[in-house]
Amino acid sequence: MRYSRESKVFWKLGYRLFGGRFVHFMGGLKHHGQVVTEKREKGCLHPRHSEINFAVPTKNILRQFDPYGLAEIVSENASSHGILESMISTLSENLDGCSCCLTFDGKKLKQGLTATSGDVDIFRFEDGPSLTDKRMVLEDTLSPYKELLNNITQRESDGIGEIKKREHSVLYSNLQIAQ
Repeated sequence: MRYSRESKVFWKLGYRLFGGRFVHFMGGLKHHGQVVTEKREKGCLHPRHSEINFAVPTKNILRQFDPYGLAEIVSENASSHGILESMISTLSENLDGCSCCLTFDGKKLKQGLTATSGDVDIFRFEDGPSLTDKRMVLEDTLSPYKELLNNITQRESDGIGEIKKREHSVLYSNLQIAQ
């Protein structure tokens, strides 16, 4: 099937923003599962009975489509994987007594990762509190609740079904403060 340039630009943009999920969702189920559920016989899949949302180009067509001619520019400036020695030498020339940390990060950065949210651990070189500090604060915050939960489960396992009224009021006030 042939697609207009505008149509390819639309599908390419959706593919770049949302990945393959966009292409699959917009394309629909097609004939998925109709033979297994015995709605259709094997080899008799009529287009009228398919569940297609839109006629979406295949991923290969979208990958090959380069509306702005960026593929050549990217391939010329692309570097190989591994340690970029030119970057290390450039950093060493320009640091002027500052320290830096060379780490291996084998993960992609997610879209939701910002300066205020997301778990970034660069070994105490972060701006603001480090991930370790955040985990300690979280542990300090949760420890009274964990202790309270352990006390309640201990009392239930000891066979004492009812908590004394004084302890009940303390528990209730602690839970009110937590909210």
